[in-house]
Amino acid sequence: MKSVILCFCFLPFLFFANTTRANEPKQAKLDLLLVVDNSLSMEAIHTEMKSNIKFFFQRLNAIKNLDWRLGLISTTSSDTPYLGLGFKEFFDYRTNDKVTLFNLAIDNLGLNGSYDEISFDNAIRALVNYPDFSRRGVDSSLAIIFVTDEVEQSVIFNPDTFLTTLKSIYGTYGKTKIYGAFGFKDMDHCPTNQNGPTYEGSKFQKVIEATGGFAISACSESFETGLNKIARDFQF
Repeated sequence: MKSVILCFCFLPFLFFANTTRANEPKQAKLDLLLVVDNSLSMEAIHTEMKSNIKFFFQRLNAIKNLDWRLGLISTTSSDTPYLGLGFKEFFDYRTNDKVTLFNLAIDNLGLNGSYDEISFDNAIRALVNYPDFSRRGVDSSLAIIFVTDEVEQSVIFNPDTFLTTLKSIYGTYGKTKIYGAFGFKDMDHCPTNQNGPTYEGSKFQKVIEATGGFAISACSESFETGLNKIARDFQF
């Protein structure tokens, strides 16, 4: 069976109410784009995301003065965004019922996507087509999390042109980091399919390391810990 792909990523932390945080003036801005593979092999990873996303949101809301927003797209080129881009309202720190809305979006994203998993192209397309999503300034940061279990198959952008284009879109002022949550055979607790892809030597590794990000395992025993690690890295 062919695997699936986050141009992804999500934390046992602070379980207090977020009402006060939502009303505080915000300073740092984080635009978080999740690029999630929606092919058939991603069912287990989607389930893990839905089970652990509440901890990720709690951790984000616990970061003082962080104005964060999130967008969700798939790896299917013909898809439109599933959350946060092109909607009447942003999905952000003020959104009510975050977990319910996110999990519904993952269900809508589904498992019937293309077997050509396109991450780099779709991430750039989303940032270009929905310019209001990403804020570009000295107090802004862009984070992209790729979530997949398949190799990157973009036809327009390779790692070098992806990074160059990303910089030209987001500008030279904001900070950009790329992360990955992968179901590759060299990631902890993932199936060791001899024919499956690896993170080591991948296109994903090149763009992630170039921006100072890191990759986590999306497989069941490691996903929550990995999302925790990504959220802890959002300290501005």
